[in-house]
Amino acid sequence: MINSVIVTINQLLPLAIIGVFAIYFVDEKIQGKQWGALAFFVTVPALAYIAALEQLSQGFNYLGFEYSQILLIVLLTLSAGGLAFFRNFMSTLALFACATCLYLSHYVPWLMQLQLNTSVLLGIGLGVGIVLSMAVLLVFLLAWLAQWLNGWLCVALFALHVSGQFITSLDIAAGAGLITLPQPLFDGRQWLDEHSPIGRLLKILIGYEAMPSILSVCVYLGAGALLLLAAYWQRRRNHALP
Repeated sequence: MINSVIVTINQLLPLAIIGVFAIYFVDEKIQGKQWGALAFFVTVPALAYIAALEQLSQGFNYLGFEYSQILLIVLLTLSAGGLAFFRNFMSTLALFACATCLYLSHYVPWLMQLQLNTSVLLGIGLGVGIVLSMAVLLVFLLAWLAQWLNGWLCVALFALHVSGQFITSLDIAAGAGLITLPQPLFDGRQWLDEHSPIGRLLKILIGYEAMPSILSVCVYLGAGALLLLAAYWQRRRNHALP
């Protein structure tokens, strides 16, 4: 049961966080048929991607899955930049579609391999409950942060989260032998191990790494800076409008 709780939290919490950010930052109020479109983009692309995983994994010298995951992370980052700049419903749909494909592609196949019993179902239910509780806490956190610095703390948290997801593409590329990561700059495990409960939470929320390389740091800061710049341009554009 503990394993099902941990896997559920690890795979669904990033999706829930992206969902909270997407709904928080969109300027348009989602209503009517837009909810149907959102449900479509949450489910159909993810199911189609999961159905094609076996064929994808055999392509590109059996690195098709890794390439597709890297592409999804890049598209997710671009969609987040689009949301920060345009703050419209279409950017929200694109962000949801990328996020569901990315995270459910690990979770749904894991579910399909399980032998469901009472303890596993209880673990999944408990994990989903914890994820929903954390999503609600994030909503209140964003509402509180919005009172400071004209909402820029919310934007910064969003940028850190997306940047943290983006640097996972480096780990995927290194694991597939596509790149070689430099030696870590320092070892922060003595202060906070990323595999500890708090470390895991910070890794999901802002991409915390206890042993970052110079490449990871540069990519992390660069992606975050671009997202902040997109949000800055969006505010300047709004102020320029009559």
